[in-house]
Amino acid sequence: MSTPARPKPSDPEWDGDDRDLDAVGLAAHFAEYARRTSRPAGDDAGRDGDQRRAIGAWLDELIAELERDAGDARS
Repeated sequence: MSTPARPKPSDPEWDGDDRDLDAVGLAAHFAEYARRTSRPAGDDAGRDGDQRRAIGAWLDELIAELERDAGDARS
């Protein structure tokens, strides 16, 4: 059985191993966010609710960034 070809990113900003939108890339992005904001993550998260709030805040920031980028592209 052959290995499927890796999909090409539609946005060159996400091209490259350090900016891959796979599980590893997203985990690295979240870990960077947690370090930058001093949010609990991984083993440091404490209670489940702490980590869920951190993930929610990170997703809010990520979505806002993507919306800004989409707006800039339309301008």
